Amino acid sequence: PFGGRPAGRRSVVWPVSPMSMVLPLLWVAAAAAAATAPLAARAQTPVTSENGGCRAAAPTLAATAVTDVAANCGAAANTLCTVTCATFTQLTSSTDAATLAAITSPACVEVLAGETVVGKLRLRGTGADCVIVRANGAFVGNIDLDGGDDVLELAAGATVRGDVDMGAGADCVFANNRGTVYGEVEMADGDDAVYLDEGAVVHGDVEGGAGADVVVVGDTGGVGAAVAEDVELGDGDDSCVMQSGTMARSVKGGDGADQVVLLGALVRRVELNDGNDRLEVARDTVYAATTAAATGTPTRAAVIDARTGDGTDCVGVNGGQGSTATVSRFTTSDGADDVVLFGGAAVGARNVQLGDGSDSLSMFSGALINSRLSLGDDADAFYVAESVNNVVVNGDVNAGAETNAVQIDDTSAAEFVLIN
Repeated sequence: PFGGRPAGRRSVVWPVSPMSMVLPLLWVAAAAAAATAPLAARAQTPVTSENGGCRAAAPTLAATAVTDVAANCGAAANTLCTVTCATFTQLTSSTDAATLAAITSPACVEVLAGETVVGKLRLRGTGADCVIVRANGAFVGNIDLDGGDDVLELAAGATVRGDVDMGAGADCVFANNRGTVYGEVEMADGDDAVYLDEGAVVHGDVEGGAGADVVVVGDTGGVGAAVAEDVELGDGDDSCVMQSGTMARSVKGGDGADQVVLLGALVRRVELNDGNDRLEVARDTVYAATTAAATGTPTRAAVIDARTGDGTDCVGVNGGQGSTATVSRFTTSDGADDVVLFGGAAVGARNVQLGDGSDSLSMFSGALINSRLSLGDDADAFYVAESVNNVVVNGDVNAGAETNAVQIDDTSAAEFVLIN
């Protein structure tokens, strides 16, 4: 019973040390109990789509791409932030500090294409302001737009060499086609949006502040963008989507129901605070499910350290049967959390730790846990779905102090392998 092949077609390598022999007996008993008490109410139902993960639906975003700047402020394809500008105050390389200081809110301001403006732009008041840096233009200095529903747009090759403070209000920052901010972007309080598209870069932090914020990095065509430091979403029900070829040092959520979706993105650390949060780490969906499209190979998604706070959280890792989605260290906190590993997901080169609460861990075809697995205290559920590729846990399994339920579907030729 501790090294042979159990009934069915999966090969299970049971632990054989004296201290761990009790695990197979509890495992078999739990599996038998699961036969009469299915885990449908406890564990995730099988994921059938390439971008399934644990997300209930696609992110609810106003737009997922940024078009070139329109004649009026606000990207033409985006209805979230639009400031109508009949005329613009035009800035050129000859604009001096006195001219900048004389501009008052509400204002529509543009740095003309190819021009470089040096100084500080500070628009006090609660008017709806619009600032556009046209193609290959540059603003050297800080931009402070204070209160109001404001918009900042960077056209192709445009730069801001300083910090951006959008102030309170429902604000938007658009950076398109190598638009770059050499500083921090602070959105402050309000329902804000940041779109970084086609090679756009923020060399400092992106800070959302309180409110329901949206941060989109990269586009769906595989052109990367980057945040060199941290994406800090702040308190509120926030969304962050990082798409193919994008990078950030970390993504941090505040209190609230946050959603973070990493599709072919590389992020060192994801840290979600208290609230009912969702995290999905998946290879990009530009490419076919199991083979590379003509335009290239699948873009890998990777997170070194992922942590969630208290609340009912859901984490999905989906590699699309190609081992192209990895999380090296993964920890959840208190709450009834769901974790789903699907199709080439590799989790836990260091550790997988589920906190207190009645958690569920579901593994689908090709999933791999390559470290110690701890389910934490309280009654947890462990579910292995019918698979076409092996499902492997390569490490110790600590089920905690409570009675847990295990269900292993066994209707295919693939194997479930437990090694320690």
